[in-house]
Parts: sequence; structure tokens; C-alpha cells
Amino acid sequence: MLQPIASSGPLPSTRASDLARALGIEDRDRYTPTQCARVAEAAQGAGVELEPDPRLTGVAWRAEEHVALLRPLSDGHADPERYRAASCVLRLGAAVAAADGPPDADELRLLSEHLARSFDLNAHERRRIESLRSLLVEHASDVQDVGPSLRKSLSDAQRSAVLDLLVAIAGVDGILHESEQSLLKRCTRLLGLRVADLAEVLKRVIPTTTQDRSPAESPESQAADTVEPLTLDPVAIERIMHSSREVSILLAQAMVGEEESKPQAPTHASHPLGPEALAAPATPDGPEPPGPPPPRYATLLAELSQRDRWTRHEAESRARTHGLMLSGAVEAINDWAFERFGRPVVFEEDDAVIVDRDALPVD
Repeated sequence: MLQPIASSGPLPSTRASDLARALGIEDRDRYTPTQCARVAEAAQGAGVELEPDPRLTGVAWRAEEHVALLRPLSDGHADPERYRAASCVLRLGAAVAAADGPPDADELRLLSEHLARSFDLNAHERRRIESLRSLLVEHASDVQDVGPSLRKSLSDAQRSAVLDLLVAIAGVDGILHESEQSLLKRCTRLLGLRVADLAEVLKRVIPTTTQDRSPAESPESQAADTVEPLTLDPVAIERIMHSSREVSILLAQAMVGEEESKPQAPTHASHPLGPEALAAPATPDGPEPPGPPPPRYATLLAELSQRDRWTRHEAESRARTHGLMLSGAVEAINDWAFERFGRPVVFEEDDAVIVDRDALPVD
């Protein structure tokens, strides 16, 4: 078991596999969300928080991934949606910064400061983002090349929306300096977009009186020795940030699953779960337990629970047979799962849908 952490002194980072072994969890390339939650809960009991925490990110650890140990703060907590949005953008920035070598510490520090202001992060979220930034700088092998996944998973319009968000974050203080403009150009290339696409985004956020100074208008401007700072329209930036939640969800869905390992042999019964098995057991003198999901979602979950992993095409086909859209059904199922189990049970990851069967009851 994980041992209690001393009340003072610096805390180290460690590999996820070391934490899992401390709880007797078998070695594997990637742990299940339930296994990660077990480790995070045991660490919490030992007086320490983990970053990244799969209970917040919704993404299970790879065995060789580094995890930071943090001392708990006294009050408050991290908001999962706000933290997840900021951490996804930071990981994207790390992937861009690592394109030509190890991530640059100054670039990621600047990005994390922008994220803190853009998403109005609280003390818990700021500390997690700073810790994640340190991990990505110190352990460059943890930085994933997300470019192929983003280009494969997102449409042109969706990638343009991600670029809009990156421009808004970089320009949250109302100015785009040379280093920020350079980083945005590299983000544009990673997203599989053209420099002209970045120029179009900038035209929407730069006041008309200064649009002729956009550095992305022409190849000649890119080659200039000096790039002038650009003043941005705060109303346009605010408009983009209002849609940041939806865009960050798209980004998160596209960024996970690229390194997902093949599922381990299932240990559950091969027949599907019936709705009655999904209802919480009654407890004497306790509150009314959550029932099963609504019938149409329960039937879909029962079918999906036959396997650990489905291709997206297979899962979407199953959902359509019940008159459902897959993403909406997954959201409804996970809303119920949070009430029933305290965690989601179905995960959309790139071209796959993963079912955490360890969290589901055996029929």
C-alpha cells in the first residue's frame, strides 16, 4: 500500500507503473480508469494528490507516464471541466514546442500563464497546471505527438475552431508578441492548417485599423527580421472564449486514445448486463439508491458491456439501432454512472470507444 507522506519537504514525481505496483495492480501498457482511480484514492488517503489525476482528466495513465505528487491544499478543489480544458491546451502547446526538440521551458511557462488568465484558474487548478508543465519539461518522453490524431479526428472547421481558441489564449492580455505569433504559426502547421488560415483568424480579432500589420498575411512578412506586436480586439477575444468549453471538449476527445493499448483479456461474464444489474443495491435505512439508466440507454450500455473496446463505427452503428447519437448517449450514460459509481464508464477515444467493465456490476 502507499505509505503516508511526510508533512514537509519536496515531493518527487514517479512513474504510474510504480504507483500501480504499490497496490498490487498487474503491469500493462495502459491502466484502466478504474485502476487509476484506485491509485488516486489510495494516494489521497496517504495525504497526497496526483497530477495528472485520471479522475479529473478522464484519461487513463500509460505505464511509463510520469506522475507528480502534490500536497493537498486546505480549501476548495479543481473544477474538472476548466482544468481539463487548460491541461489539453498545455499538452498541445508542449507537442508544438517539442516538434524541433525537447519542449522549451520558457514557451510552456508563458503558455501556462496565459491559460491561468484565460480560464480564470483557481489556486488548485493553477498548481496542477504548473505541475503538469514541469513534468512535460522534465520528461520530454511524456510529450505525445498529437498532430496526426488531431488532423485525423477533427474536421477542417473543428481544427479552425481550435486555432481560434489558441489565438484567444495567446492574446488574452490584448497583445500578441513575436514569440506568441511564432508559437501560433507552429500550432497552425501542427493542426494541418495553412498560414493563410491563421491570417483569417487574426483578421477577426484584430481591429480593422491594424489588420494590415498581421504577420501571417504573406511569406514575406514571415521572413521579416522584426515582428511587430499586434493589438487585439478584447470583444472578439471574449467571444471566442465563450465557446472555449465546446472547443476544449473537441480537443480533449481528439487528443486521447492515440497511444491506447489493446485491451486485456476480459474477466467478466460474456453475456450482456441486464438493466436490473445496473441498479444500485438497496441499503437499509439509506437514501433511495440510483436506478438503472433510462431504458434506451440501459439497452445500449448492456450491448456495449459485452466488450472492452469497440471501433467508433461499430459503436455508432449500435447507437443508431436504438435511435441514439453516440456522443449524446455516452454523455447520458456517464451522467448516470457518476451517480451510480462516482466515475464515467464509457470513453470516446479517437477512433475507438472504451468500456470500463471493471466499474460495472457482473450480472
